[in-house]
Amino acid sequence: MFKAIKNTYHKSLGATVAQNLLEMHAKNLDREIDPHMIANRLVEAAWVEKAQLFDGSFGQRPFKSSIAAAAFGKALRDDGFDFDQRCLYAMCLGSILQEIEINGHLYPLNGIDQEILQKCVTDFHSFSEEFAESPLGKDADYIRSFMDRSEP
Repeated sequence: MFKAIKNTYHKSLGATVAQNLLEMHAKNLDREIDPHMIANRLVEAAWVEKAQLFDGSFGQRPFKSSIAAAAFGKALRDDGFDFDQRCLYAMCLGSILQEIEINGHLYPLNGIDQEILQKCVTDFHSFSEEFAESPLGKDADYIRSFMDRSEP
């Protein structure tokens, strides 16, 4: 019984991080979404996929940002989402990875976090390669090269 309560609590912490990032990035992209519902579904899907990493079976539980990162990483691997959705999830995951890269020493990260985050880095890089080959990615490269040429 207590394990179920702890699981719900930790899912909620991860979903809150995910929801905040979804709200921020969806607003920047001018997209209308239900960040609360999406965050909860993504966290639940990641939890079900690797429950033993999240539920304390190994003696520790991951930090809330790692839970959110795992949710976005799984979403990037999931063929059930369209490309635009996956771009949004990649932006959210990138924000988490950047924050941990810069300020990770300030967070209570453990070995489970390291395992989760390594997988998320792989997921992010895989999607980045897919994005670079997409029409949107090629347009972004064109704009970036144009801007580079126009700078004095």
